[in-house]
Amino acid sequence: MTEHDDELARALNDVPVGEYAPIERLRGRARQLRLRRRLAGAGLAVGAAALVAVPSALAISGDGGTAGPQPAASGTSTPCPETYADIRDGEVPDPVMEPAGVPEVLRLLWSPDAAPAPERAFAEDASAQNAAAVQQLAGCPDPADQSVLVVQVDGDIVTRSALVLRVSDDTVMVTSEAATTLAAGDTEVTVERSEGFVSAYWESGGATWAVRGDELSDDEIAELIQTMRTDGGRLDVGDWSVAADAEQLIQGTGRIDRPGDYSYSAVGPDDLRLTVADEDDSLWLHARAGSRVTAVAGAMALVLPPAGDAGAFLAWQPTDGVTATLQGQASEAELLAIAETVGPVPVDEPRLADVWALGDAGL
Repeated sequence: MTEHDDELARALNDVPVGEYAPIERLRGRARQLRLRRRLAGAGLAVGAAALVAVPSALAISGDGGTAGPQPAASGTSTPCPETYADIRDGEVPDPVMEPAGVPEVLRLLWSPDAAPAPERAFAEDASAQNAAAVQQLAGCPDPADQSVLVVQVDGDIVTRSALVLRVSDDTVMVTSEAATTLAAGDTEVTVERSEGFVSAYWESGGATWAVRGDELSDDEIAELIQTMRTDGGRLDVGDWSVAADAEQLIQGTGRIDRPGDYSYSAVGPDDLRLTVADEDDSLWLHARAGSRVTAVAGAMALVLPPAGDAGAFLAWQPTDGVTATLQGQASEAELLAIAETVGPVPVDEPRLADVWALGDAGL
């Protein structure tokens, strides 16, 4: 199978630097990969699409007007950042040198009887960058997370999901030739569709917004743009018909620019890949049409069955503040059986120590 986090990496590597101002290159390649890992399960990293951003200081206000720049940080003349991306320019997480450097709560692995040993394992440490970001935010309000996740569920099966969010202060999208343009009133919308997914981007009130997820019609995208409102830091999509039918309507799920401190992965044969990160975001971000709500070791989980060349995909939260994903060329039942055996391993676990690498050699 093609791993969820390989496709967009290849697409980003082909972005012509001279033609765009790519946000994820400005923020650091390692942060790109973490972002894709978090969104891949929900189908939010679509095909060859990539985000590109340049700074701006405007946001839509509740009355449809614009809001000016945030006040300067205490004792400085620098405006406060409006998104976490604005304070992470060019910062790249550090590779973790050995398994002992991975926090115990994240150093998980399947049992030897459940699946073959990993062929490589690695981790990234962004704690220093996150600490520096906290310092840069001193005296500033936390950057707003204007986002809402909409998930429609029938019984235990997800029928549709969509993440609506302000992607950055001023963003354009690098797309494939399949991208189209939609007119929603006076607003021009860039739309890309790929195998049941949709990404749509538009500018309004000096900010750039996006909806990403399972298939939406042109009429539904236009309706969203014409009915969405902001109320302080909240994004109100209550008048959107897709949200009216939703089982889950979750505010503040789009914090894609503020990663956790650590991300650890173990990769085995048959594209089996376990990734564990200390990112405490909604598990529903991994929802895709066809996902089934289930459980792993008593914790809520979302499993997506194989489709085409892609294997099954599973996401769950083993403990508070920790998110794990498992994917591979396996059936839904096989992946769930492997996940049930995932648990902590010691710092000298030979299945990790023998294959430890400084970064993902597969990219």
